[in-house]
Amino acid sequence: MWVRASSSSRAAVIAAILLALPVIGFALAAFEAGTVAHLEDSFRRAPTRIYARPLVLYREMRPSRALVQDYLERLGYRRASGRHVEPGEFRLGSRRWIIGRRPFRHNEQLRPGGTVTVRLSYRGHITRLEDVSRQSFRYIALEPALIGSFLGPAQKDRVPVRLADVPDHLVAAVLTIEDQRFFEHRGLDPVRIVAAALANQRAGRIVQGGSTLTQQLAKNLYLSPRRNLIRKVREAAIAIALERRYSKEEILEAYLNEVYLGQDGAPAIHGVGRAAGHYFAKDVSALDLSESATLAGLIRGPSLYSPFRRPRAAKERRDFVLKRMRESGVISEDELLVARDAPLELSRAPRPARSSRYFLDFVGQQLRAKHGSDALAGGGLTVFTSLDMRLQRAAEEAVREGLSELEARAPYLAGMSTPLQAA
Repeated sequence: MWVRASSSSRAAVIAAILLALPVIGFALAAFEAGTVAHLEDSFRRAPTRIYARPLVLYREMRPSRALVQDYLERLGYRRASGRHVEPGEFRLGSRRWIIGRRPFRHNEQLRPGGTVTVRLSYRGHITRLEDVSRQSFRYIALEPALIGSFLGPAQKDRVPVRLADVPDHLVAAVLTIEDQRFFEHRGLDPVRIVAAALANQRAGRIVQGGSTLTQQLAKNLYLSPRRNLIRKVREAAIAIALERRYSKEEILEAYLNEVYLGQDGAPAIHGVGRAAGHYFAKDVSALDLSESATLAGLIRGPSLYSPFRRPRAAKERRDFVLKRMRESGVISEDELLVARDAPLELSRAPRPARSSRYFLDFVGQQLRAKHGSDALAGGGLTVFTSLDMRLQRAAEEAVREGLSELEARAPYLAGMSTPLQAA
């Protein structure tokens, strides 16, 4: 009797499972489709950036040396101190100017930089423009100044980059410190989980995480920072769904564009593309090994290892990343020594010019009318405008001086309840 009841129960369970399989399959398919759609929508969303008119140098032009120097310095360029002029540096002599143009990225496209030489006549006219290969040009455009950005309600600031544009040593640094077995696991890494559990048990506290890079991406994109069992289960499920749908290269590219790397005031810096500009005033493709190790070290704690606020901690963390890279065999001993001896040469990118805020509002109105508010906040548009920042600053200074002169000639104006204004 017991055997018959047991067999009957087993048959009922099996039947129930068979009936539930289509429902479970449909639920999993729907879950995976939602995960994919969310990732692709998140990756496409990027701030819209508004740029001023770039400074163009052309043959027969008679440019002001002070004007060019002021323009470059406002973009964060430095005077070259060594023999060679590196990207982001300049040297302005009496008859020869050398400008190390930085790469300029817009709409995920990289416009290469490169050193250019400007030769001038004794009267100050440009006679020749050439690159390092001595190829001559009729004109060159310097990179434009950023007026402002439309970040959207999430206040995420990032510059999307393709994996092909990220230096190999930055990829190696991130994988070494965050997920050495990334290309071996399928979203979850039991070896890493066990190793982390043993390390934490020995230390009596959490000193090592067991999450893979894919799990970190899942957490950053979909989940709240609250730690509990349900969130970890969802994180694992999403990681598996991501690995089923995307290649390792696509997941790695998404992670490098999504990872949180600090704050620039209210906006949060996400992705190595924006972080390279924020900390080093460089395009990500121009980072050296030391700078790449610095960014990789930030992932664990952007506030704890901020190079601006805690340079000693940032340097120690960078050196730890370099040491782990050497132990893993991804860099040589010579590369380790050179990168470890390099100073933390930070160069905060200049903030957008505040004097153009009314013009920026006007441009925003035009873009909303044409593309809609959603496209403006997250469409990743790059907008080049006709605004000449030098003339803008001159006009605003003239207005300030004019108002002061009016108030001096007519003191009652200065005492009015409403401040005197002009446009």
